[in-house]
Amino acid sequence: MILIEDHGGGQPNVYRDVAKKLEDKYAPQGIHVYCCDEVYAKAQNDFTNWLESHGYPRSSHAGIPDTSEMLYLGGDTRVRKGLLKTAVGDPAPLHGQVGCGPADANAAPPRVNNGITGDARRSSAALGKMAFDMKVDYGEADSGISRCDLETDGVAVVICSE
Repeated sequence: MILIEDHGGGQPNVYRDVAKKLEDKYAPQGIHVYCCDEVYAKAQNDFTNWLESHGYPRSSHAGIPDTSEMLYLGGDTRVRKGLLKTAVGDPAPLHGQVGCGPADANAAPPRVNNGITGDARRSSAALGKMAFDMKVDYGEADSGISRCDLETDGVAVVICSE
């Protein structure tokens, strides 16, 4: 089992500790647990760079990366598709920055406060598959377990998110 921390790196120790406890408990039975805690940031940055280089708008929370991945993983049960055409939220910070605008609230763009940061309207299951596959690929590299092992040895990849 590979635990992939997928919530922005806010709690890597929790996942490492859980992986170690599970590894200690189940290793004697031939069941191994790995924690890949560097996957999220690298995959998110690379996917964001790919999106921007292909003309997609910047976004983060509930934007193209999140919404596309949910479309890929569950479509109708995880995304209200009827709202995609209006899925524009607060302005996304520039790449590498955090926050929602200048310190002067009067100079900051108006906030929408709908939970979206950026523009999710061009989200798709195809983009979600790309984002998900990047995380699995990076998890494979981080853990040392090959995709072949994932497919033939019953290894489970668990994406941990809040």
